[in-house]
Amino acid sequence: MQRNCEQRWDKKALITISAMLNKHGKGTICLGINDNGDVVGMKDDYDDVSKLIAEKIMSQIEPKIYPTIQKIENGLNWYIEITFEGGETPYSADGRYFMRVGTTNRELTRAELSKMMRAEYTTSEQKSIASTNTVKRKGLLLGAGFSMELGMPSAQEFSRAFYSFLTPNKLRIFADRMKANEPYGSENPTCKNEYENIYNTVVRYRDEGNFNYEFLLREIRSMPYNGIDIQNFAEVQRTRDYFRNFLNSLINGMFRIFQANTYSIFQANKEHYKFLLDSFCENETWVFSLNHDIIIEMLCIDLKIQLYMGDSKTLQFPFDNYFIEGNKPIRFGEIDNKESKLDSLNFAKGSKGINLIKLHGGLNEFIHDDEKKRLFFSIIGYKSSEDYLKDICLFIDAPHYYIHGQPVKNSEIIVSDYDGVMQFLTPSILSGDAKFSPATHDGKGEPKMAQFSLGIENLDELYIIGYGFGDPHINNRIVRAMHINPNMKIWTVDPFNSRPTLLDSFDYNLRVRGIHAKTTQAIYHLKTETWHTPDETETLDSVWEQRTKIYEHLYNIVFKRD
Repeated sequence: MQRNCEQRWDKKALITISAMLNKHGKGTICLGINDNGDVVGMKDDYDDVSKLIAEKIMSQIEPKIYPTIQKIENGLNWYIEITFEGGETPYSADGRYFMRVGTTNRELTRAELSKMMRAEYTTSEQKSIASTNTVKRKGLLLGAGFSMELGMPSAQEFSRAFYSFLTPNKLRIFADRMKANEPYGSENPTCKNEYENIYNTVVRYRDEGNFNYEFLLREIRSMPYNGIDIQNFAEVQRTRDYFRNFLNSLINGMFRIFQANTYSIFQANKEHYKFLLDSFCENETWVFSLNHDIIIEMLCIDLKIQLYMGDSKTLQFPFDNYFIEGNKPIRFGEIDNKESKLDSLNFAKGSKGINLIKLHGGLNEFIHDDEKKRLFFSIIGYKSSEDYLKDICLFIDAPHYYIHGQPVKNSEIIVSDYDGVMQFLTPSILSGDAKFSPATHDGKGEPKMAQFSLGIENLDELYIIGYGFGDPHINNRIVRAMHINPNMKIWTVDPFNSRPTLLDSFDYNLRVRGIHAKTTQAIYHLKTETWHTPDETETLDSVWEQRTKIYEHLYNIVFKRD
């Protein structure tokens, strides 16, 4: 058994425990012994120090282990022996991961962590993969319908909640508050009259029954500039940007509320999705999601499926700037937008795993460093989707930077680096009709569209699940991929059997096929080539009834609160 000796208990001992577990799966640490192996004894009271050690190990080593702590008498002196073991690598010490190398502890790189996580999740059957020359490359394009049976709303359901909250009275209060502020400073003023114009536009849009929330954002963006002179143009533009940012912040918060309040639905139905994400493809599965939720991440955590989001670097911040060194760090995967070509990112290639690209951003994705970097709230170390969801909500809602004891608030998330310097993280959710250019050429500043284009062009089969074909920038790239790759086939999964006309020109040689079913029904059919039994259907229906009750509570109680 690996053995290490220290003179006293400190943070280094925790790191050593993590490192030994990751290297050997077990180990022993002795406290009160010097580098020469001499017993120098402990000055502390044994009961106090053993209690402290147990608390530190139990609270700061993840996954949890249960050490044996013993007092060993040696003449006039005594030392403490701590033995431990565990089989759920990787283990972290205070959120960081280490490996034992000889008699030292070395912190693991992001690539080494990914490899270790992959080794944990990969079964012996998965390691025996057929040659990539004979394996079909499959991908998923996911719209809102994919997540509905896991609790998340359709665009229509979300719009109902949006307008349940954004009543004319509340809108008036928000507009008046915004008029009283200068969000960009006195040197970059907004236009007070424009707030009234936007308010009137939103109320008119609502009164006319145009209830799609994304169309409302389009309406604000498309408001005419008639009669606005060049001197006031910048003020008007800033005002519209500020109002749209406010609405996007509201949308972000409402998605979190849906995600948190429907977790029981996710728990009830998640096993139905395992085949699609884990066994459907013989190698990597490309997942292009149009959804803002964290459903895929939560499924991968609970179903123990390796997830890649392209990041090869990590970035961490203290939870706040009060106790920088003592805080549990917040960890992110990092992508530099200058190095965002698909083949240069950290995705699975020829091996099992989910390669996830969230085309419209997500609750766990942020823009950093003047839009130079994208950060993802890391799933590494999480054993439970519930813990992951709670930590994301806590990170978004809690203050992280204080000045003179007062939290600093902004439309962005303000955190501190380890030098105490403010850092700004912008939520990445893209809403409205102008998310990306509809052109088939991938423009500068649109790395995700370039990744999507190249990704689907190299697929043999693309399964489009729960997408209503309402985004031109997505539709045009699907059509281009079908032209570029004559062997590519498309399956659409849609309970309403409403295949778009844009695919009609490819309806030959079984290039376009459809499954007229909900997502869980379609997955079952892909797995068994049969349909659910009446008992199975009844169980799914009962979960849907539970979902309906939760939604009525959200509509009528939560979103109608002042």
